[in-house]
Amino acid sequence: MITPSTARNYASGGKLLDRRQIGWTAEEQSRFDELLRRIPPEVVAEFDERRRTNAVVNEAAIDLVREGIVDHLTIPLDDNAEYGFTAMEQRRLKLKVVSSKLSHAVSIYPGADEIGCTLLARAFTEAKQFRPGVFVRYSASKGPFVIPKYEDRSLQESIKSHLHEAGALFADHAGDADAVLMVHAPAVDGTAAAEVDTPYEERHRSYSSEANLSSFADAIAYYADRGKVVALADVALSNGADFALMDLLAARRLIPRLNSYAAWNTSGNSLGTVIAHTVIEAYYRGEGQREDNAERRRRSRWNLMYRLLDDWGYQANVRTQVCLAELPRLGADYFNLTHVKAKVEGIIEDGMNAFIRESIRPLFGRSYAVSKVDLSWERMFELSFTLIEQEEEAELSASGAVQ
Repeated sequence: MITPSTARNYASGGKLLDRRQIGWTAEEQSRFDELLRRIPPEVVAEFDERRRTNAVVNEAAIDLVREGIVDHLTIPLDDNAEYGFTAMEQRRLKLKVVSSKLSHAVSIYPGADEIGCTLLARAFTEAKQFRPGVFVRYSASKGPFVIPKYEDRSLQESIKSHLHEAGALFADHAGDADAVLMVHAPAVDGTAAAEVDTPYEERHRSYSSEANLSSFADAIAYYADRGKVVALADVALSNGADFALMDLLAARRLIPRLNSYAAWNTSGNSLGTVIAHTVIEAYYRGEGQREDNAERRRRSRWNLMYRLLDDWGYQANVRTQVCLAELPRLGADYFNLTHVKAKVEGIIEDGMNAFIRESIRPLFGRSYAVSKVDLSWERMFELSFTLIEQEEEAELSASGAVQ
């Protein structure tokens, strides 16, 4: 059995192996030798075989582009880092792309779970022959330059890739942009960036000194007042919304003025999700106004609500409360709750409906409810639920992978 500690040791070894190409220190050499002694040879062989399989599949996909069978290929980098096995493989794939003169048709950048949204947005913009310009504004001046947790490049470079893959452009200014992407960014690189369950007093000091949330909220109001499509990528933390920002926006009643929102798992996951919704919304607010209708607007609002309940309601609030207060009482933990799965799902459902009553209904003046909560992987990582919009007696359901 491959334990989490063994997997971490393997990943650490990959980082050191990659860094060897720029020169090892004696300390790094010693650390690598120690890691090799800790990891059973059969585990190393299994991991290496998995990586080789992954590489062969990606190389074969690039060959399909070269042969003209695939028009455009996106290879997202899942939970990667500046150094490591993924970084080494990425460079090999990039070399293959460049040497094959395929840079116009193959993109490689951080992301993964959001890719279905991105490809849908790309298909949409191509079908509509719509190339939206999206202006990007950050909560922190250092935001564009930080390397987010679980990624290998600066945040702004990732945003460029997400916009390009969705069929959008990085606009130079807000005036003639089709939409504005508000990015609540960390002001510190991933090694020091906070997770959603990091207590505020334990966050890096930059969270209180390098991000002006009041000014950020002013900008959201400013763009909304001028009729802009306003999206919020809440990526200052990993794995959920930042309550410091959301509480401020709620107090100023700005959350209902957002057109799209995401704050789940990695920065890339949130960016791809919110950008996909944004480019489609921008089309119907601009060139596609004549095609718009009440049902389309209702579904767009529903998608916003689902993300708010998932990323803000569950991940940043209910999940933390359940993990701290309920799982220990039930003799369960984050990854081990099979024996009490139904009971935990009931607790989560009650918690999310309480969140709706306390935080959503006062803002939106509309009655929603959550039902059929399902921890399908029998852990607190992923959650699906049915969202019911009660006033319109409309029911839609969806599954969301949240981490």
